[in-house]
Parts: sequence; structure tokens; C-alpha cells
Amino acid sequence: MKKAQTGFTLLELMMAITVLAILLAIAVPTFGSVIRSNRIATATNELVTALTLARSESMKRGDSVTVCASDDSALCAGSEDWSTGWIVFVDTDGNGSRGAGEPLLQAWTAIGAGLALDASVEFLQYTPTGLTSPVITNGSFELMKPGYGGDKARCIRIGNTGRVSTERETCT
Repeated sequence: MKKAQTGFTLLELMMAITVLAILLAIAVPTFGSVIRSNRIATATNELVTALTLARSESMKRGDSVTVCASDDSALCAGSEDWSTGWIVFVDTDGNGSRGAGEPLLQAWTAIGAGLALDASVEFLQYTPTGLTSPVITNGSFELMKPGYGGDKARCIRIGNTGRVSTERETCT
């Protein structure tokens, strides 16, 4: 009785490796795009969470709550570059800067991954009614990876009413 041969011939193995290489060449660039898109979505969600927290805490506490860019997770940086991180704190004196005795509610570190988060404001303050401070009107944030714009960027807008909206586009 003759035993059936098992295994691959060298030609079959080379063909399988070629097909695998072609599939990987197609999939790897797409995978990079998915990762970039997920990082942008994550950073967008973190900023929206901070803004929502500030608004709800201002109404709950009956005091002004401020969100500002921070590079040390403790004090406001005084910059419109929010890529370094941001903090949410109770702003008892209403000056938009964290001073002694003003409780820190939460801090977010730098967004990293080569993303840029630029804002039209240095800080955003919510009043006890949940509205944005009269000093700040229609703040906006643009989150993107430099070199990738259009629908790969996110525009986060805050209206006078404190409502946060996001769009998949570069801010105008």
C-alpha cells in the first residue's frame, strides 16, 4: 500500500508567501490610517469629556469652573496650544487661572502621538448656570495630525450656551 504524500512543494510555498506579501502590502497602510483615526477620536473624546465635566460641575457646585491648557497638570499654561494637556478646576475668583486654594477636579496629560490641538482661547470658563463666561464667546478647538487635514481632522466648537459639538473637518 502506497502512503499519500503530505506537505507543500517548494513552488506552492513560494506562491503562498507571494500572496501573503501582496495582502500585507495592501493592509499595512490602511491599518496605519485606522490607528491615526482612533488616536484623533480618543483625544477628541477626552477633550469633550473635560468640557462636559466642567459644565456639569459648575452647575452642581454653583461656582465658576474653568478648563485651560496646562503643561504641568497643575497650573494653566496661558497658551492656545492644548497639546500639552489641560486641567479642570473650580475657579472661585473667576480669573481663568488656577490659584492657591482652588480645587483641581481633573487633569489630562499631553495627547502625544504627533497630534496637534490648537484652540481659539487660552481657557474656557463655565458659569454656575452652565453657560460659557461672557468674556469667551464661541471657543473652538482643532485637533489634527500635522500633514493630514480635511475629514481626518476634528473641529470641536463650544457655543455661548456651553453646548459642545464636534465635526470631522478642519476648523474654518
